Amino acid sequence: MLSPASKDIFEYNRYVDEIVYVKKTDASLSLLKKLWRADLALFFSPNWRPRLIAWLARVRIRAAIDLKSGLFLTHQLKDIGDKNNIYEAATNLKLTKSLGFDTSDLRLEIPPCRNDEKVTVDKLLQQYVFPDADKFIIIAPYSSNRLKNWPEKYYNEVIDYFHSIGYALLLLGGKEIKANAAVFPNAIYIPAIFNPRQSTYIISLAKLIICGCSFPLHLASTTSTPSVAIYGPTTPERWAPYANCSIIRHDMPCSPCIYHAAECHNNNRCLKDIKPAEVISIARRILADAGQRVHC
Repeated sequence: MLSPASKDIFEYNRYVDEIVYVKKTDASLSLLKKLWRADLALFFSPNWRPRLIAWLARVRIRAAIDLKSGLFLTHQLKDIGDKNNIYEAATNLKLTKSLGFDTSDLRLEIPPCRNDEKVTVDKLLQQYVFPDADKFIIIAPYSSNRLKNWPEKYYNEVIDYFHSIGYALLLLGGKEIKANAAVFPNAIYIPAIFNPRQSTYIISLAKLIICGCSFPLHLASTTSTPSVAIYGPTTPERWAPYANCSIIRHDMPCSPCIYHAAECHNNNRCLKDIKPAEVISIARRILADAGQRVHC
């Protein structure tokens, strides 16, 4: 049961037999009939509306993790420990484990591109990327919260360096990339809308992705492409993928703050203290370990 906004993440997933899309105002009789007396509903979001719908549909077991209110639930898992120090996937899977399911596999997965989607991506890469270089690095500079964004001028120093040694730099992201692509003059922006499957396919073809705590980082974790992840106001213990991820973070007394701060009162030092030279050095090492020639 999903919001329509999540469609592209779950559509064609090999583990999913049917998707029921629910809008904010939706509690129709046809929806209740679909869910009527189901055996089990797991809620991974604090949103109360899906719990209400499952209660109205008389779902037998309705379970969630450590919510402030157990309203409409039959099972609530509490005392899971400090969420900031537990990988988010592991936290969610504790709920399924409490109900008797195997939760040993923490790998993330997203359905692969359809053939027509791949063809579209391949044509655009041939048009925009490969005329400049035969290898490329992805830069995903923006996240859902501006406090998590490493400074644009720092990204530009990284872009300029790898551009100077023969890599194409491809910008990946959503609305902010479209609005700010010109801020990164030595990077390539493809003016097309990619769904998460296509974005994941693009990442899988790259030599490396450099980004912050953001959606592209989690997409990258479903591929074999290594990532350099720049962390500041969020905790990598909770949000950084397990596989192929090199984390750069400078500890600060005020971090993590993203869970309770609307503004930073320390001038985003946790990110500004991470200099481009450090990111370049780690990225060079990763490329060298992968057999890429990295000239000075």
